[in-house]
Amino acid sequence: MRQLPQLIVISGCIILFAGLTGCQNAERFPEVMAGRWEGGTTKSRWAFEFQPDGTILKMNHAMAGQVDLSEGGAHIEGGMGPVSTEFLLGPCQAKYDPHTREVTIEVIVDYYKIQSLGTALEGSQTDFFKGPVSEDGKSWNAEWLCYLEIKGKELRRDKVKPKQVVFTKVAGRSR
Repeated sequence: MRQLPQLIVISGCIILFAGLTGCQNAERFPEVMAGRWEGGTTKSRWAFEFQPDGTILKMNHAMAGQVDLSEGGAHIEGGMGPVSTEFLLGPCQAKYDPHTREVTIEVIVDYYKIQSLGTALEGSQTDFFKGPVSEDGKSWNAEWLCYLEIKGKELRRDKVKPKQVVFTKVAGRSR
């Protein structure tokens, strides 16, 4: 029983020390990532505009096009010719791991509908980008996974193959 007061004092010291030093944000976003980054594949173009704290307020989505996320989400309607589109974007989050220099982004499309010549595709989509930032801070090599859900179809997530996307920082450009 004599050990209980010692245990309480030691626990109190640990709690006090943690409170005084604060919780360090191990995922502090690197300053070099602030700005516009563009990349993609031959079929899909992406761009992310990072704020200094890592938030993404503007992006170019491969399916939805240019999106302003400053309102916490976006509802986009439009189309060209016989094609009409509707997208409802959910959260877009970025994280940084200073130990591996990796940036991870999750982009959620809560709902999409693409109509063309009487045919419609509806569903949702989640895109993940993860990869290291170069030492000089001018490129970001990301692995891209796209989980597409199409209403009325069963798609297996284990069949999704990652694609490599090299993003480059675009100097002095923002949209």
